[in-house]
Amino acid sequence: MKRLLSLCVTAALGAAHGMTGAATMDLDAVTFQTVVNGGVGGALAVRHAGDGSNRLFVVRQGGTINVISAAGTLLPTAFLNIGSGGTAPPLGFTTGGERGLLGLAFHPQYATNGRFYINYTDGSGNTVVAEYTVSGGNPDQADASSGRVILRVYQPNSNHNGGDIHFGPDGYLYIGMGDGGSGNDPCNAGQALVPGDMSGCTPGGSFTGTPPSGVPQGNASSRALLGKMLRIDVDSTNTPVGADLCGADTNLRTYGIPAGNPFAGDAGSNASACDEIYHYGLRNPWRFSFDRVNHDLIIGDVGQNAWEEMDLVPGSAAGLNFGWKVCEGFHVRGSTSNLCTLAGRTDPILEYDHDVGVSITGGYRYRGPYTSISGALFYADAYYDKLFAATESGGTWTLAKTWSSNPAIATLTGFGEGEDGHLYFTAMGDGKIYRIVAPVAPGNAVFEDGFEGP
Repeated sequence: MKRLLSLCVTAALGAAHGMTGAATMDLDAVTFQTVVNGGVGGALAVRHAGDGSNRLFVVRQGGTINVISAAGTLLPTAFLNIGSGGTAPPLGFTTGGERGLLGLAFHPQYATNGRFYINYTDGSGNTVVAEYTVSGGNPDQADASSGRVILRVYQPNSNHNGGDIHFGPDGYLYIGMGDGGSGNDPCNAGQALVPGDMSGCTPGGSFTGTPPSGVPQGNASSRALLGKMLRIDVDSTNTPVGADLCGADTNLRTYGIPAGNPFAGDAGSNASACDEIYHYGLRNPWRFSFDRVNHDLIIGDVGQNAWEEMDLVPGSAAGLNFGWKVCEGFHVRGSTSNLCTLAGRTDPILEYDHDVGVSITGGYRYRGPYTSISGALFYADAYYDKLFAATESGGTWTLAKTWSSNPAIATLTGFGEGEDGHLYFTAMGDGKIYRIVAPVAPGNAVFEDGFEGP
């Protein structure tokens, strides 16, 4: 029989956990409403602009971002296209496998400054975070010529790019970086805080050479940003005294370092650590999110050969080590029985083994208008075509519901919230977008056919 999620260290040690917290939720009544019935193949994420328009923006791996109007109509012209038939960015673009257009984040002041950010794989296979602006004459169209490279990170292999980006409640940009790929982290990226802690993975001249005009030069030290959650300030170039910027071009500064970063300046356990690092010890944080109520950071970290894990950062906690490559889930890397005892490591809140699934996608804690599922954590496994919901009680998370054998959740590769808190997910295989629907308490009206809030 397939094993259910391991719960916590206490569960792993043999303590019995029931369905505490799930009894108040009507997860059995959850259904999936089709929002877009095809036409967005390769969709990886759904985002909103926070500008009051109630539009949705669909991120597609092939290089396009499409708009769904507040009325639920998929607009015929892409918001932005950096792929085939579009406007290629200055360093080129690569898609396929785990590469492509992987992330989108709208600036917190997008309604007034029109700035948004994308994460994509350039023509040489490296990670680029770039800034664009909306067109001055059409809110449903970006200015394709406005692209400005903010950050470049060297990628030694084609997999484990991470790729998700979000602005946190603090107004800073968070960037999820995988460990550089191959298998079992041969570069030792997960635990490295400085380039000298890594094994090889040194970029050549194609990355560090002279870039196109206006593009930052590739920094060889950027390899130490792999396997991390980064936090940067896109609104300034300010840095603390003693800063070590592993991704920056000293002659063309494009971002700053928030003073509260755990290794900012000479702060933290290693004065030479890369200042961009906010958390470390990650393998491939494919998708992450912020809880819009309590601001927790929730990270789905894809495992190696044994365990998938869900990590949670409470509130404004910084500098957490999630253990990779020493740990995988609650366990020693590769082990199905031995618990990891890495000193100072932060345990995941959930794990599941590879009888259950092999590639975690997630997740979002539901904070939308359907009050019967408020607080449930939704996540998925893209390869095993499953959707999960977990509930929390007293700090312990428990698997409460699994959906499988449902066409809506085939190859579920990403989630996203609307401005009103509705939760959506993308079915990469059929090019559709779905909304999670559930009962709502009497007196709380919810519009089912559009994207307007209660």
